[in-house]
Amino acid sequence: VGDTCPEYIASYLAVVNGNGVIVPLPKELSADNLADFIKLSECDAVIYTKAMNATFKSERALFDTVKYFIPIEPDDFTDERTLPYASLLEKGKEMLLSYIRKPRNSLTPREVLTITELLHKQ
Repeated sequence: VGDTCPEYIASYLAVVNGNGVIVPLPKELSADNLADFIKLSECDAVIYTKAMNATFKSERALFDTVKYFIPIEPDDFTDERTLPYASLLEKGKEMLLSYIRKPRNSLTPREVLTITELLHKQ
């Protein structure tokens, strides 16, 4: 939810190319309407830009079904359900590196090709 930015687009592509479903919601919705759509669609996580920090902070009680709040540009507010985008990105890099370090004979040919392609894009 929020403004279009590279991190938002990367998140969108990561989710749809992974195992998830995206529910795009306009930032112009009221907090009540956002909460209703999020509950109706059974969203586990909400990725949002700086424009929505205040809404997801001050109206946190409305979003009681959300397991994870993922601010792209977090402010100083954090709780056990807040996972900043940058920390998730870092965790993904760590996971990829640990996967790459697996013995080559335990990887399938497709996995080796995918890892090689990812490394060449950097």
